[in-house]
Amino acid sequence: MTAETRIKGTWWSPESPDKKLPGELTYSSTGGAQLDLYDYFFDTPDDSALRRQFTDWRITANGKPATLFKCHTRNLSMHLPGAKSARISTCFGVLGGHFSAPSEMKFCEMICELTNLADWAARSGIRVQLDQSAHTTTFTFRVPEDVSLGECNGVRVRLVFSGNVSHEQHGYRLREDCKLVVESDELVSCEVFDELVGKLQHFFAIGIGRAVYRTSTIAHIDQPKFMVETTPVYEDFEFIRKIDLPVDAGELLLAMQMPFSLAALEPQPALILAAYLDKHARLDPVYDLYFSTLYNRDMPTRQRFLSLAHALEAYHRAFIGGKYVTDEDYERDIKPLFLRAIPEELEPNFKVSLRNKLKYLHEFSLRKQVQDVCARFENLLSKLCGDPKSFSNRVSDTRNRLTHPDANAPCEMDWKELWLLSEQVALVLSLCLLHELGFAVERIRVMLNNNRHARAIFLNR
Repeated sequence: MTAETRIKGTWWSPESPDKKLPGELTYSSTGGAQLDLYDYFFDTPDDSALRRQFTDWRITANGKPATLFKCHTRNLSMHLPGAKSARISTCFGVLGGHFSAPSEMKFCEMICELTNLADWAARSGIRVQLDQSAHTTTFTFRVPEDVSLGECNGVRVRLVFSGNVSHEQHGYRLREDCKLVVESDELVSCEVFDELVGKLQHFFAIGIGRAVYRTSTIAHIDQPKFMVETTPVYEDFEFIRKIDLPVDAGELLLAMQMPFSLAALEPQPALILAAYLDKHARLDPVYDLYFSTLYNRDMPTRQRFLSLAHALEAYHRAFIGGKYVTDEDYERDIKPLFLRAIPEELEPNFKVSLRNKLKYLHEFSLRKQVQDVCARFENLLSKLCGDPKSFSNRVSDTRNRLTHPDANAPCEMDWKELWLLSEQVALVLSLCLLHELGFAVERIRVMLNNNRHARAIFLNR
């Protein structure tokens, strides 16, 4: 998705700073980096160097420093009578400075390109005016204003728009773009920025309805490199990462293909994002399971269903909760009865297993949890999933058949039936997430028209 860049320079390892070697680096913002060296950093008679990780520093031909982290040697060749060449690879690096470890990197601004972010923002500064009498068409462009998405722990978040005009032999090409900017008045650890950007990627993924990838990252420090009259010019710290992008990552999406866009957050998008970030810690177990299915579209159907079912269970624990009886009553009045009922002559491991199961016997079953969640949205889900009780029975029974198969009766399920049930569970989860963002029920009802899980259910029931 991003073009490769080749640059030549002088390279060395912090472990051997006096041994500087010529080499050529091939990299891209999503394809990692590969360094071809005309010699090798380490003098070793065996292949131990091939199994170690190390950090590379370099000065390019134009004098720009760079750092490659966690490098590993892919190939080491000896050309008789004694010349060496090596090929080194890495999945993470940065152009713009020398760092001993990623934890040393601190910036005051990070600018990120995300897949489908411009489609989600849907802001355009292009205007077209037709004059039929004069047989003319006038195109005008004005960069849209930045959109503030609020602040998190002193780090401001905003969307920045830009445009590019290029002249071709028989015309002009005008392209618009949107980038995510996180910034602070003080230097902030790169790890803090990365964590926040990761959370924002998940937020946009909920709105877009598909996985969101970071395709480019540029960071700046607080001191400009030089001034052009009164305008400061900052050094770009360009990040190199290795990301497995799907083939359709750059596909254009329309508003009707996304659950919600930036327009749905108006007039105060910062409030919606604040609600999302405030609940992120509680939703983290749900996100881990739900997004594993979103970012792995080739996940086997059985594994996808189980992940979604566990995510629904995690959501219930975090936001609905409840148990058949309180912990105090269970520990005082009920659990002792069960413990005394365990025969002493049982095999020791069996007794330990029973005692462990008794710890959670008073907690709601998956059947009850799914029913509680679906009851919240019964008016929205009745045509898509049926009544909460029947649907919860199907989900619970299917989960039990997959996780506790009978050795004498192999679990044979119709793959289409399991796929459709997975889509229904994913739909319930997506409604839960929209609810926690603060959207009203009627707004969620409108969003169902753009929900890909709802469309899949309508078309395949």
